Amino acid sequence: MDASLSWELLSNSGYRSAVATLVTTRVTDRGPVYVADVELRAHLGWLEPPREDHLVRLHHVEIPRTQLRDTQDAVARWLDDRRAFERDLAPGGPGTRLSITLGPDPDFVSSVEKPVCRLRYATESGMEGTCAWVTDETCLRAWLDGLSSWLNVAIGA
Repeated sequence: MDASLSWELLSNSGYRSAVATLVTTRVTDRGPVYVADVELRAHLGWLEPPREDHLVRLHHVEIPRTQLRDTQDAVARWLDDRRAFERDLAPGGPGTRLSITLGPDPDFVSSVEKPVCRLRYATESGMEGTCAWVTDETCLRAWLDGLSSWLNVAIGA
């Protein structure tokens, strides 16, 4: 698989991100899936020297093509209407679950224009968590390009 096939969803500060690197594709009983390694990162960039606050690695996450396309459509709609959404990227069963929520959040300095991206994950081994950060239109457009590049990959051909 082409190692350059990855997508990144950044915070508007650049200190937090989710990066998914495509490992392979396959066809399962749920249909075509993208198998990816996902990293959720946070850096304390304002410290001297900057240091990593946390890094979560999720290996071989199966993201069904239908879920990825649905998420791509939701992001594209958000760029038009700024309506909050929640989507499952990887529904699990079996495997790691990964979902995304995008919209204003009273626990953050956020708005309709600068929504909070909240990624929730759970692994087969029982690890669960949430990473959240404020993002913006520029970051979401870049992420949309990454999602589109995955959707251009043939699965099961």
